[in-house]
Amino acid sequence: MMQHVITHGLYTYLVSRFGAMPDNHRRQHHRRDNLSASKQNAIREVTAHKRQAKKELRQLRKSGSSPEEVRLLAQKFHLLVRQHSKIVKEARQLTAKASAKQMRKECHHDIHKFARRILDEDNYTSIQPSFGQEQAEEYFS
Repeated sequence: MMQHVITHGLYTYLVSRFGAMPDNHRRQHHRRDNLSASKQNAIREVTAHKRQAKKELRQLRKSGSSPEEVRLLAQKFHLLVRQHSKIVKEARQLTAKASAKQMRKECHHDIHKFARRILDEDNYTSIQPSFGQEQAEEYFS
């Protein structure tokens, strides 16, 4: 059990730190197309591993196992938490990037339609100014 924990912890650390080499370039291009799906799968996988490590850690602490074993499992758990946070952050960045790309594409396709959609009165609440026209002319002149 201890050897498995150490081996798995070391492997996940090295992969997270240095990455893994793709088998060939064709697969790498295919992965680029399904990046959001792969990120979602990675999030699910890391979340499942994180939950399992947390359960094991609780059981070890309750059973009064050796401090060294608890420490190693705690390190594994914290590594999984960091991996999960990193993957979620990357997924958010990819989503934001895709959204910005879609907006640029819509803008380039038909700028007037895009501007009408963005500036549509129904999309935001219009707030009346708290000053009059005379005050505005006085301030801006």
